[in-house]
Amino acid sequence: MIQTSAIRDIDGNEYGTVKIGDRIWMSMNLLTTRFQTGDPIPVAEQNEEWEKLGERGLPACCWYNNQTQGMVRFGLLYNWFAVQDPRGLAPVGWSIPNDKDIKDLINTQGGINTAGRKLKSKTGWSHFGSGNNSSGFSGHPAGGRGALGSFLDLGDYANWWLRESSNDREACFFSLTFVDSTVRIQNDGFKASGLSVRCVRGV
Repeated sequence: MIQTSAIRDIDGNEYGTVKIGDRIWMSMNLLTTRFQTGDPIPVAEQNEEWEKLGERGLPACCWYNNQTQGMVRFGLLYNWFAVQDPRGLAPVGWSIPNDKDIKDLINTQGGINTAGRKLKSKTGWSHFGSGNNSSGFSGHPAGGRGALGSFLDLGDYANWWLRESSNDREACFFSLTFVDSTVRIQNDGFKASGLSVRCVRGV
């Protein structure tokens, strides 16, 4: 684990960073409520608003259960339309990871069946499911938000968007679970759902 200089997003939020393999990763989930252009990302608290923005293919973000206190370590949840918005969700010089980024990350940590233990945070996971965080990635179980607005799985799962789109309705993401140390890469995340975002850049 090699910690590198902290960075700030357009809102002034500061993120720790860590070198893993030949990439620099944020060691926190994204917190910004604005795109690189300064345009605001709609913060959709009500289920109806969240669902409507997703149906229209428009960006949205929110806090889990619409609560801010004690939630910074989990970051905001974003729909995939915020991830792919051309105004830029990631800070300047950073990007949303793609399939190759996450596969390389997994390989540096021993492979898909064991990497989760090294990527998960040391605390916060349900049922003794925490990791050892030897990678410095600090993956917290932030859960997610369904396309219709329901909040799910805080403490049980961590889910992060990837850049790739599977089809008109679904996109790719990777996840960790309290159950085991497997890293799951999936292509069936509803774009209107809310997942965490972790940014990356080359060395």
